[in-house]
Amino acid sequence: MQITNIEKALRIVGKSEIAKQIGITRAAVYVWGKKNKIPPHHVLKVEELSGISRYDLSPEIYGKKPE
Repeated sequence: MQITNIEKALRIVGKSEIAKQIGITRAAVYVWGKKNKIPPHHVLKVEELSGISRYDLSPEIYGKKPE
């Protein structure tokens, strides 16, 4: 099974650290991993923390990565 970009971001930074930086519970971040979806209003912060592009984290919102 391939690891998704969201799972990569959560592993790079850590669920607890993401939760702390955003000001939400670790349980909420855990749900993102289970649903494989980050709420739109948190994508840019996760991009900043993880280094994984918004286009890879949420292509349904941001579309394809510009070339």
